[in-house]
Amino acid sequence: MVGATWPGSRANETSGSEGLLGERRESVHTIAPFRSGLYYLAKRKPKVELVPAYLENLNRILPKGEVLPVPLISLLTFGVPIHVGETEDKHEFLERASAAMCALRRKGES
Repeated sequence: MVGATWPGSRANETSGSEGLLGERRESVHTIAPFRSGLYYLAKRKPKVELVPAYLENLNRILPKGEVLPVPLISLLTFGVPIHVGETEDKHEFLERASAAMCALRRKGES
């Protein structure tokens, strides 16, 4: 799972930034909504562990238009694996996955 700021975001903007697929977000620190493919993957392969991962400083180590990362300090945080509950619908699962991603952010970074 990928979240946090996307390579298309700009760190010094305050009014919003372009994100994945050109979506506008209020802040560079927001996570774009998860697409339904995550839910269908989890349903089709229930034994696969989906591990939330949060990469801090992504907008600086992989600036817009760059192919290779810039060698700067960053932090990769992994969360607890998540699975789809037997009675859980798509919306509930995607909300829970998003909450798991947001929980990985450090307190001072919001």
